[in-house]
Amino acid sequence: MVLFSANCFNSSTIGMSPNETISVASTYPNQSGYDEWIPIVQRHYHPKLDEMNQEYDVVVVKLKTPSRYPPVKIHWGDMDPGINVGVNGWILSQPERPAFQPNMTLLDNDDCQERMNDAAPPSFTICDSIQCAWNSDNAKCAEYTSGPREEVLLNGPLVVVLNGKDHLIGISLAPGHCSPLPYMYTRLSTMRDFIEPFVSEI
Repeated sequence: MVLFSANCFNSSTIGMSPNETISVASTYPNQSGYDEWIPIVQRHYHPKLDEMNQEYDVVVVKLKTPSRYPPVKIHWGDMDPGINVGVNGWILSQPERPAFQPNMTLLDNDDCQERMNDAAPPSFTICDSIQCAWNSDNAKCAEYTSGPREEVLLNGPLVVVLNGKDHLIGISLAPGHCSPLPYMYTRLSTMRDFIEPFVSEI
């Protein structure tokens, strides 16, 4: 089982393509690294999914065979704003560079909404099922790129280290740039009732 943002797939698609696969543990954005490719057999979308507003934006993907990589634990509780978290990403203009994990800081939703209100175009509504994270300054992200506005695909898992191990708390909703604007993630603590039955099957 793998968790994705639902916007990675077309939720209106009926049935599965016989060649639909996912890459697990990709080192590079568009080529094989130390990853594996596994066919998809089922997709389960959250019943409250609102693609327009990106509410409850999660899909549980069942794989034909288990991955050889150990699963990451999910932390079902909400984390306090201000703690440090990490997210994997790639630099789209530099496909030869491997994935990296810049540090981020969690924001509460009110703070995130204020920051989004300052953006152009006007604000995106931050609903309860969204978790925001932010680079405290551009250098934390831009140090990996050739410029502060270079596109960085930070669409990996949002993780927090607890007792020395990564725990999953969010899934990226969209790629972004190195900028002071928040990055948005699906807040897994609001999805527990939907996700946990699939986890128990593993």
